[in-house]
Amino acid sequence: MFRDKKEKKNLAFRIYSLKYLHISFSGLHTLCNLLSSTDDVIIANIALCIGHCSEVPGVSSSLAGSGIVKTLLSKTDTTNSDIKQNCAITLAKLASSDSR
Repeated sequence: MFRDKKEKKNLAFRIYSLKYLHISFSGLHTLCNLLSSTDDVIIANIALCIGHCSEVPGVSSSLAGSGIVKTLLSKTDTTNSDIKQNCAITLAKLASSDSR
């Protein structure tokens, strides 16, 4: 089945990576839920975190049906410039990384 131990180890690593990726995607949805906070600092930081996560391949497609775009757009209707900036950057990253 496997040519050598290295090939078996590589397969095990890929399976582990896929499991970790699934866990991290579910954690990402938890981050998205934190955008409903009333604390401006939390909202700005969560938007920044989601923006960084969107650089990981597959994350933007995972978030496509979650309503994150609508949520981020609604959060820009504020006087807080940090929230506006972080939400705008995250929206741009999500749009540019989505392959649709």
